Amino acid sequence: MTQCIITVELTGQLQHHLQHDQLTLDCSQAPTLAGALAALAVAAPTCVEILGKAITTPEQLTALPPGLLIMRQQTMLPRDPQTAVTDGDHLTLLPMISGG
Repeated sequence: MTQCIITVELTGQLQHHLQHDQLTLDCSQAPTLAGALAALAVAAPTCVEILGKAITTPEQLTALPPGLLIMRQQTMLPRDPQTAVTDGDHLTLLPMISGG
Protein backbone atom coordinates (compact mmCIF):
# COMPACT_ATOMS: atom_id res chain seq x y z
CA MET A 1 0.00 0.00 0.00
CA THR A 2 1.37 3.38 -1.04
CA GLN A 3 1.11 6.36 1.30
CA CYS A 4 -1.45 8.97 0.28
CA ILE A 5 -1.58 12.01 2.56
CA ILE A 6 -3.68 14.91 1.25
CA THR A 7 -4.71 18.35 2.45
CA VAL A 8 -8.40 19.22 2.30
CA GLU A 9 -9.39 22.88 2.36
CA LEU A 10 -12.84 23.46 3.78
CA THR A 11 -15.10 26.27 2.58
CA GLY A 12 -18.63 27.52 3.22
CA GLN A 13 -20.77 25.64 5.68
CA LEU A 14 -18.17 22.89 6.09
CA GLN A 15 -15.61 25.41 7.30
CA HIS A 16 -18.19 27.08 9.54
CA HIS A 17 -19.58 23.81 10.92
CA LEU A 18 -16.22 22.10 11.53
CA GLN A 19 -14.43 25.28 12.67
CA HIS A 20 -11.37 24.41 10.54
CA ASP A 21 -9.92 25.91 7.37
CA GLN A 22 -8.16 22.71 6.36
CA LEU A 23 -7.38 19.20 7.48
CA THR A 24 -4.66 16.71 6.60
CA LEU A 25 -6.07 13.28 5.79
CA ASP A 26 -4.63 9.83 5.17
CA CYS A 27 -6.29 8.27 2.10
CA SER A 28 -3.84 5.38 1.81
CA GLN A 29 -6.61 2.76 2.23
CA ALA A 30 -8.65 4.18 -0.69
CA PRO A 31 -6.80 6.85 -2.74
CA THR A 32 -9.93 8.20 -4.42
CA LEU A 33 -12.37 11.05 -3.83
CA ALA A 34 -14.64 8.54 -2.08
CA GLY A 35 -11.73 7.53 0.16
CA ALA A 36 -10.93 11.18 0.88
CA LEU A 37 -14.54 11.83 1.94
CA ALA A 38 -14.51 8.71 4.13
CA ALA A 39 -11.26 9.88 5.75
CA LEU A 40 -12.89 13.27 6.32
CA ALA A 41 -15.83 11.56 8.04
CA VAL A 42 -13.39 9.79 10.39
CA ALA A 43 -11.38 12.95 11.13
CA ALA A 44 -14.44 15.19 11.52
CA PRO A 45 -17.54 13.03 12.12
CA THR A 46 -19.94 15.98 12.20
CA CYS A 47 -19.31 16.59 8.48
CA VAL A 48 -21.70 13.69 7.86
CA GLU A 49 -24.53 16.04 8.90
CA ILE A 50 -23.71 18.19 5.85
CA LEU A 51 -22.41 15.67 3.32
CA GLY A 52 -24.60 12.68 4.19
CA LYS A 53 -24.01 9.23 5.64
CA ALA A 54 -23.07 7.76 2.25
CA ILE A 55 -19.56 9.24 2.52
CA THR A 56 -18.73 6.82 5.34
CA THR A 57 -18.69 3.82 2.96
CA PRO A 58 -16.40 4.68 0.04
CA GLU A 59 -16.82 1.29 -1.63
CA GLN A 60 -20.58 1.96 -1.95
CA LEU A 61 -20.41 5.65 -2.90
CA THR A 62 -21.65 5.87 -6.49
CA ALA A 63 -21.90 9.66 -6.72
CA LEU A 64 -20.55 12.65 -4.86
CA PRO A 65 -22.97 14.29 -2.43
CA PRO A 66 -25.40 16.65 -4.20
CA GLY A 67 -24.16 20.22 -4.34
CA LEU A 68 -20.53 19.37 -3.57
CA LEU A 69 -17.81 20.43 -5.98
CA ILE A 70 -14.18 19.42 -5.47
CA MET A 71 -11.13 21.15 -6.88
CA ARG A 72 -7.56 19.83 -6.99
CA GLN A 73 -4.84 22.46 -7.29
CA GLN A 74 -7.31 25.00 -8.80
CA THR A 75 -8.84 22.51 -11.28
CA MET A 76 -12.43 21.25 -10.97
CA LEU A 77 -12.53 17.47 -10.66
CA PRO A 78 -15.10 15.14 -12.26
CA ARG A 79 -18.00 14.21 -10.00
CA ASP A 80 -16.89 10.57 -10.09
CA PRO A 81 -16.15 9.30 -6.56
CA GLN A 82 -13.57 6.89 -8.00
CA THR A 83 -11.40 9.77 -9.28
CA ALA A 84 -7.89 9.07 -8.01
CA VAL A 85 -6.10 11.27 -5.49
CA THR A 86 -2.35 11.16 -5.01
CA ASP A 87 0.02 11.82 -2.16
CA GLY A 88 0.44 15.57 -1.63
CA ASP A 89 -2.80 16.60 -3.35
CA HIS A 90 -4.55 19.75 -2.12
CA LEU A 91 -8.33 19.39 -2.49
CA THR A 92 -10.81 22.19 -1.93
CA LEU A 93 -14.35 21.18 -0.96
CA LEU A 94 -16.97 23.63 -2.22
CA PRO A 95 -20.43 22.85 -0.81
CA MET A 96 -23.37 24.52 -2.50
CA ILE A 97 -24.44 27.83 -1.04
CA SER A 98 -28.19 28.21 -0.71
CA GLY A 99 -30.39 31.04 0.25
CA GLY A 100 -31.97 33.93 -1.41
